[in-house]
Amino acid sequence: MHDSNTQPIEHYHTIVPRSPEPKRRSRKRLVTAGVALIGLGAGVGAVTTGSDSASTSAPTVTGNFTLYDSAMYQCVPSPGYHDIHNGTRVQVEDDTGKVLGIGELGQGASTGAGACTWNFTVPDVPMHRSIFKIEVSHRGAIAYSNQNLLNGDVHLTLGSLAD
Repeated sequence: MHDSNTQPIEHYHTIVPRSPEPKRRSRKRLVTAGVALIGLGAGVGAVTTGSDSASTSAPTVTGNFTLYDSAMYQCVPSPGYHDIHNGTRVQVEDDTGKVLGIGELGQGASTGAGACTWNFTVPDVPMHRSIFKIEVSHRGAIAYSNQNLLNGDVHLTLGSLAD
């Protein structure tokens, strides 16, 4: 029964609106869209690089590394430089330390008594920063501008020919 002096108790609930559920898309449409974007990206890369073939828009970094070691003979360094040889890892990082590309030292060529130079290439390095670091083996990274990298102006050295 209901007394005329009493008010019915009302219950209040807070309703928190939910964000709408994302629409589900068919896998077939997503795959088709992905293939179309890849095709478009390949076309842009070809235009950007001026090449007739489909290629990526990220350039290849080229440079050289010279080791000076008075005990070196025919590009075989002394034990203190045992990590420097054909195939040694070359790494390009951005200014935050994120690895952007990995290459390796090529065939070394003697460039005088106690000196050897190795060329290297690091393919597909995105040029989204103004400063980059290049490191050979674990010998410490050297900073270069993206202009240096794009111009092929990358020359690293290690060691000395001091007596």
